Amino acid sequence: MKTNRRLFITGLILISLSTLAALSFWWSVKLEGPVFFEQFRENTSIVRTTPEGYPAFQQVMLPMPFLMDVTDERVIERVIFPEAPWPEDQTRIYYEPGAGLTSFMGTPVGKTTIGRYNFNTLMVSIDLLEAEPFGPVKLTCAELYYANGERETVEIGEIYLSGVELPEGHFEHRSSGGSSDHAYESNFLVEIPMEVLEVKSPLMSKLEALFEIKINGESAAKLKGAKLSEGDSVHTTAVPKGPWEITQQFTVYDLTPVLTYRTTEGEIYSQRLMSIIENQTVYRPENFLDLVRYLRARGVI
Repeated sequence: MKTNRRLFITGLILISLSTLAALSFWWSVKLEGPVFFEQFRENTSIVRTTPEGYPAFQQVMLPMPFLMDVTDERVIERVIFPEAPWPEDQTRIYYEPGAGLTSFMGTPVGKTTIGRYNFNTLMVSIDLLEAEPFGPVKLTCAELYYANGERETVEIGEIYLSGVELPEGHFEHRSSGGSSDHAYESNFLVEIPMEVLEVKSPLMSKLEALFEIKINGESAAKLKGAKLSEGDSVHTTAVPKGPWEITQQFTVYDLTPVLTYRTTEGEIYSQRLMSIIENQTVYRPENFLDLVRYLRARGVI
């Protein structure tokens, strides 16, 4: 009888300790505010004028995935980018809850509860009326306005917005793809003879620290001066330099550098090479403990 009683008491103690440990962990990972997954990407729009000579309307959509604590019931009603140069009467930057949140990257967009976090994707629409090329405009933070009147500023990484005139272009994008180990490759066909002048991106140095980026087997810097003939292929590869860290797993990477070249007639063109790096796994988080590891690595819990 005494043995059974001791076992019963020991069991109660173990259950109590386990419950306290679980509660302690649950509260230790609470978020005090929204955390936006960092993005390092370029977004390019085409600027042009109407037949009447007015700037043509362009709408840029920026999907911004984020986490909020399940106890945080605040509703984001508006988002602005303080670093954007456009005046309010020319560019409207806003968020309408529920607007256009059907799907993105083949995944349903809307609030999903993962452990004690709510995951959602904020779709921010930027209305541009620009007749001349601009940018790149660097965005690193966003101001959030809540329905209850509160506001705060959050970090978003580095998003570069550019406006270009529709180029003639002499590269044909043939294929691109990625693997589960975050290696990427793309292939382009050269349509006319040319000399490469430069391959440039504001994100190149940052992503070269994470990936071994090669264009026809050489670094982007070494491609300067290369002669390409009609029918040649341009093959790009990007391979991680080391193990994929948890912060990289939940970061959006999108590298689309601009290749500037001179034709045999002496004309200079620039064309953006798409899909050099495209890491979008952040839009499909599933594991609560992975999110905890990520948030701890970010230093927000």
